[in-house]
Amino acid sequence: MKYGLMGFTKCLIKEAREVSVKVTAVYPGGTDTDFRPEDRPEYLLAESAAKMIVHCMTAPDDVVVHDLTYRPMVESNF
Repeated sequence: MKYGLMGFTKCLIKEAREVSVKVTAVYPGGTDTDFRPEDRPEYLLAESAAKMIVHCMTAPDDVVVHDLTYRPMVESNF
């Protein structure tokens, strides 16, 4: 499923470029959210994850970020 979504995103990147639309695939690492019942303070804050996405969205007009992969400093399983 993940590779299927990655392929679909790559197609969107190519097609959307023709009409000046930027497409970014976001691959976050562990994020401390309410998805799991236990707290994970060593993971990314949800606010930090959101800031990374906003960073891509506010890039200069002549810049596009195709893939954004980010992880918490403690994560090493990649």
